[in-house]
Amino acid sequence: MTPPIWIDNSQEVQPKFKNMGTFEEDKPSGDGINLLFSGCSITANVGLKDCPNGGWSSYLFEKIKKEFNVSSVNNCSISGASTFEIVSNVFRFLNLKRKPDIIFLLLPPVQREIGVYAKEIEAAKVLEYNMFSILHNYCKENNIALIASTWDFYIEGVTSWFVSDGNKEHTMNLFKEFDSFFMVHIDQFKEDVFELSMYGSLSLEGSDSHPSEVIHMAYAKMFYEEWKRGK
Repeated sequence: MTPPIWIDNSQEVQPKFKNMGTFEEDKPSGDGINLLFSGCSITANVGLKDCPNGGWSSYLFEKIKKEFNVSSVNNCSISGASTFEIVSNVFRFLNLKRKPDIIFLLLPPVQREIGVYAKEIEAAKVLEYNMFSILHNYCKENNIALIASTWDFYIEGVTSWFVSDGNKEHTMNLFKEFDSFFMVHIDQFKEDVFELSMYGSLSLEGSDSHPSEVIHMAYAKMFYEEWKRGK
């Protein structure tokens, strides 16, 4: 089962949904937990052969449902979005639909705000910190588990072809004080990718300068392990 993607901001990413104002929700069934995924184009599965299907959200869902009954699973990612836009769209979901039990969030580089919502990096940091803080506090107050991280970490030969070394891990360092945000274990991620790629025999590159299923499986593993720690 692939979490449905709602927002039709890209014909390539979301060819099924034509009305930006309409959510096609996977409505809860039964008394299981409700999951929500969000992020940018990576979480919208851009670059994968079966886009918009598949991706780390699907791999993670398959892992979770082996241990818990899952009532609903949804994805409100927006291709090309910044953290400001991603969090704003999560709140749009929370205002219009049933509140999830768990939100999984994979954030892009903080630099994405520059030139759109902020003039320079320090202003971008303030904006993103405040937006994430609002979501963090909302989830605490409403008993929603928020599990967030970023794909903005540079590993030579693993993520170096789609992550800039010049980003200097601004995103991870910005949110590290929040207990709802986890720092990526770089060495473990590198090891996981090596094993999941069958020791280098499978490509790490999808299409359109996005990661392949191998990287997505590694994202799913790191989120699953973080979920298990907090569960």
